[in-house]
Amino acid sequence: MILAGAKRILVVEDEALIMMATLDMLRQLGYQAIPARSAEAAIALYERGEPVDVLLTDVNLPDMDGQKLAAELRRRDPGLPVVFATGYRLTVAEAIAAGGPVAVLNKPFHDGELATALRNVLVEPVR
Repeated sequence: MILAGAKRILVVEDEALIMMATLDMLRQLGYQAIPARSAEAAIALYERGEPVDVLLTDVNLPDMDGQKLAAELRRRDPGLPVVFATGYRLTVAEAIAAGGPVAVLNKPFHDGELATALRNVLVEPVR
């Protein structure tokens, strides 16, 4: 169930099963989920004016590194909250250089971890 006024999460993930599971978790948590299968698709959505409250991106995308994607979107929207999802080791300290609220989820993650990461990046008002 999506709540009225729910935060809009742009999910960038190239693996179909991970995308489906993540979208399902977000919807069950009451968020609106906007899927993008590549960094290029995410940038195109952003350029069309799609409202986004949080970027949730895989770090290892085939067309652009997730951290570069975050930096690119933050050029357009400084302070955009970002949650990085990765199967590799990445610390918040490494990710924080992008600027703005950030969290790291290590794959595989469950809905409780996802909910915590989103709460953490949405705590401080950035816009």
